[in-house]
Amino acid sequence: MKILKFKGKISLKNKILIGVGISAVIIIVATILLYVLNANAREWINIYILRREVREDDVATIKLDVDKNQSIYAFDRYITILCNGKLSLYNSYASKEVELDISISNAIYDASNNYLAIAEKNGQKLYLVSDGKVLWENKVEGNIIKVNVSRSGMVSAITTGTSYKSIIVTFDKTGKELFKTYRASTIAVDV
Repeated sequence: MKILKFKGKISLKNKILIGVGISAVIIIVATILLYVLNANAREWINIYILRREVREDDVATIKLDVDKNQSIYAFDRYITILCNGKLSLYNSYASKEVELDISISNAIYDASNNYLAIAEKNGQKLYLVSDGKVLWENKVEGNIIKVNVSRSGMVSAITTGTSYKSIIVTFDKTGKELFKTYRASTIAVDV
């Protein structure tokens, strides 16, 4: 059997790619060695490249007024503050994105995915918020003790204070009431 020998030249493009690859490996190895062996270089890399040192000036903050009755809740990519009928939505950089009118003073919340259900504790009002907008607002009979929202935007509220021990009211994501479940002898605590 005869062995074929190929005498091929490496093209200029391949030579450049190999040179860049070898240079990148050398730079990475040198940086790692410098990081491990030199304390001053490690501190500089931590601060300016890896951003490991966090200072008070670098941290995003939201100023709260402790004298006001504020309700704070986090969902999806927002931090919400409910105060005096206004729901303020802040992003992760602590800048206010939107302010919504929510006429609730003592709120209970539930969030799933990008949906936030807000209800008046021991009241009748119920809201669904998504993507910085109020999708719908509704009133129910009785007093709301618990609210739940699913990943698809379906909302259920557990109410008491009627002739039944508890009633579970379920809404779709447009605010249309789907059905009610009446509990005559037991109090529902979760849905």
